[in-house]
Amino acid sequence: MSAFIMTLAALPTLSTTALGQAYSSALSGFGLLVGLAIYPTVLRLIDRTVTELGEPHVARRDVVEHYLTWAAIGFALSVPITLGMLSNDLEAMAVSAVVADSADSFTEAGHPSYSVCSPLKLYLGYPLSKPCYNAVGYLHLWQIKPALPIMISLVGLCIGLPLQLLAQIRASSQPKPGVPE
Repeated sequence: MSAFIMTLAALPTLSTTALGQAYSSALSGFGLLVGLAIYPTVLRLIDRTVTELGEPHVARRDVVEHYLTWAAIGFALSVPITLGMLSNDLEAMAVSAVVADSADSFTEAGHPSYSVCSPLKLYLGYPLSKPCYNAVGYLHLWQIKPALPIMISLVGLCIGLPLQLLAQIRASSQPKPGVPE
């Protein structure tokens, strides 16, 4: 069980690293350091949750609250992981769409347009405008055939791991029929 808890506690580290990687390779190192710095805190939080839910007579409302909270946290962690996983695809889509939007092209890039990112790129440069291109690219993900299965898998993983841990804890803490407490 402790290996499972440690794996679960590593999800924020993976998420911060992937978020940094989505913007630049140098930021992935910073994301890794941030993730490693918060790892002990996340581990303590998970241990506290395990202890609370390990009690046999926890109110149903508290259990549901924990499940919903951890599912929301898992979903939030899955977004940067997906962004990091698909960042090269998003960048390639942005480049081709910007070329298609140019005055010399007769093809249409689709909606929403990346043109909202052009002023940012002009004044801040590409590295600082990359989040804008990624955000618009996220709205274009339906154009990448494997993107939806990848997103569903990563969201399922990031939500499923915490919920599986909580379910396992609840199942092991319930009194067994016919066995005195």
